[in-house]
Amino acid sequence: MKHFILALLVVSIDAQVSGSLKLSGTIKVSKDAAAIPTISVLSYGAVGDGTTDNYVALQAAAAAICALPGYRLLFPPGDYFINRKRIDATGPGSGPANGITNIRYDNCDNVTISGYGATVSVLGAFNRPVDETDGFNSLSYTNAVAPFEFRYSTGFRLEGFTLNGNVQDMTRSATVTEGNTAGVMTQDCHDYYIVDVESHHNETDGFTIGGNSLVVDTNMTMTRVYAHHNSRQGLSVIHLVTGLVSDSRFEDTGYSSGSYGYSPPGAGVDVEPFRKPPEENALSTGLVFDGVTCRNNRGQQFINSWPEFQDTVVFQNGSISAPDRSDNEAALFINASKNATTTGTLFTVRSGNAVSLSTIMVMESFITSITFSGNTFALSARTGIYPPERTSPVAFTANTVSSVSSSGSVVFARMNSVTNNIFIDPIGSGNVTFTSISGATTGNLYNQ
Repeated sequence: MKHFILALLVVSIDAQVSGSLKLSGTIKVSKDAAAIPTISVLSYGAVGDGTTDNYVALQAAAAAICALPGYRLLFPPGDYFINRKRIDATGPGSGPANGITNIRYDNCDNVTISGYGATVSVLGAFNRPVDETDGFNSLSYTNAVAPFEFRYSTGFRLEGFTLNGNVQDMTRSATVTEGNTAGVMTQDCHDYYIVDVESHHNETDGFTIGGNSLVVDTNMTMTRVYAHHNSRQGLSVIHLVTGLVSDSRFEDTGYSSGSYGYSPPGAGVDVEPFRKPPEENALSTGLVFDGVTCRNNRGQQFINSWPEFQDTVVFQNGSISAPDRSDNEAALFINASKNATTTGTLFTVRSGNAVSLSTIMVMESFITSITFSGNTFALSARTGIYPPERTSPVAFTANTVSSVSSSGSVVFARMNSVTNNIFIDPIGSGNVTFTSISGATTGNLYNQ
């Protein structure tokens, strides 16, 4: 694989709920990076003034870099606005198809696309009307342009951008469901990196990985990304074999302001494969989420609930929390692939939310092993941990559980084992209930 640009960046993160990723300091480029041949979007007519329509220029720049393996495409600092919307098919509401596509990077191998100090913003001031209905939900053929759609590409690196979908300016008919767009989208892509990218206020997702293909993505690394105020998800992982998401934040999904509203599930992160072999070329597996924060999302903070289609997922060293508000989903966290491990994570569970130890009943028969170990659960109510709905191979070991509530019980039921945990005041031994545990319930300490 070609050498990629290495950037040292001082990053400060605004901790406010409305948050933004603030990039400050001097960007230093390694000597190796300085030798990488570079082309600029300015050479293709792009203007970073926040008002000029850059659709044609960015399509031309994307086509150019994809023909130049080993090169870097540079977006100098500025706001590159795309003043177009997609009408993907002719419909009674949207009108004639307009031929506008996402900014596509097809067969784009061994390239770097760098945008430290650059924002790519897309048109959001339009309506998504009804074009098709199934009796329950309605589809619209009108969607925002995705600023980065990678297809059939290997060895690329996307770094340093802020992506703004402007969904706060968008409207839709009441029954219209989610669209097919995101800040970054990948399909049939391999050995790639997404680094230092903020993606916010998108019509659907901040990032959609491994969608719309019968060939899974492989070997994805995503680090220091920040997704917030998107309509459907901060990150959707569809079909992926081997992926690492590290040191990243997914916040405020479903709270985009304006009248557009949110699209279920409204999660911070959703691992949602829906095919398996032979329909898909490989079973999704090998996902690691390390040092990931999911907070204040309207739906689940993290959800991985389809063990029929997903093998191994590890969530470690993270932070999960949601506000005490009536419009949040009850299931704060679900990590229930065929083999799932959750470890070293802080769960701040407020009233009305809970950590689920398994998944929906119809999927539990596909589970081989679920382990929760070395986590900290700070509960505002005893109901903050949900046991499996049917007997499941779940092990709960070496966790610390505390609660501010002095009434009720923490219930563990229909699982393999509950061992070597610490239950802190006011949770005494009489306030922890074991029902239908097939293995050990030993080594637990109470009132420590």
